[in-house]
Amino acid sequence: VFSGNPENREALVTFAIWTEAGRGVVLRANVLVGNFEEFVGHRMTAAQQLREFCRKRTINAFPVVVIDENLENGMTGVMQALSLGPIRANMAIFGWSAEPARVKTHLREFCRAKSLGMSVVVIHEGRILFPRGRKRVDIWWRGLKNGGLMVILAHLLTRNWEWARTDIRLLRQIEHEAGRESTRADLLQLLREARMEAHVEVVVSQQPFHEVLEQHSADADCVFLGFEVPPVGHERTWFHQYEQTLLDKPTMILVSSVGDEDLLA
Repeated sequence: VFSGNPENREALVTFAIWTEAGRGVVLRANVLVGNFEEFVGHRMTAAQQLREFCRKRTINAFPVVVIDENLENGMTGVMQALSLGPIRANMAIFGWSAEPARVKTHLREFCRAKSLGMSVVVIHEGRILFPRGRKRVDIWWRGLKNGGLMVILAHLLTRNWEWARTDIRLLRQIEHEAGRESTRADLLQLLREARMEAHVEVVVSQQPFHEVLEQHSADADCVFLGFEVPPVGHERTWFHQYEQTLLDKPTMILVSSVGDEDLLA
């Protein structure tokens, strides 16, 4: 998880720990941009800052701090080299950037992560990080490519005590009423195969997806949505498409799975 200064990206780190759910290892990376000789003294301080943050919040994660004169190269270097013995990272988690000027850089990093065999998760922090009372997680199913990983991550999220009282909804938008029952049957079969409990909701609408999402998930506490990295030259179109999709209250977790195998099998 590329957290940078942890005090500024608490939601990013927290959701990384929640979706790990005691079943894996979280490595928290911070890239210090600058000359190695000038910044080598800051490296130990930054690593200690990460350790102290984890200690205060009882977070089980390993700090990783590197120095590079170029942020993008530093992040790529971390993804290439990072491992704990035989365990290599299989997921890279980034925070959503609202700066259009940085979209090409971020998308290059997403591509590099996937070329290194890592799925990509991008987290957009909602207004309420620690919702109280009964909670709801919405998963918008738009195909098996990313859907399987979204279902797994949503399930792992609810394995944490903070999300113990959570209802999961699996939703899919279709354009015609005639497909409602068959779509519902397919989603129910998917849940049976995954041995997972969730409510299924088929939304029949020809409205743009971002409008349907707003109508049905604005009051959720967390929303999972799949995405694909766009081809070169389409970065800004992709950015504006997803920028209008992001909701205010719920945390949005965008998922791009590296594998096309059935993760739920």
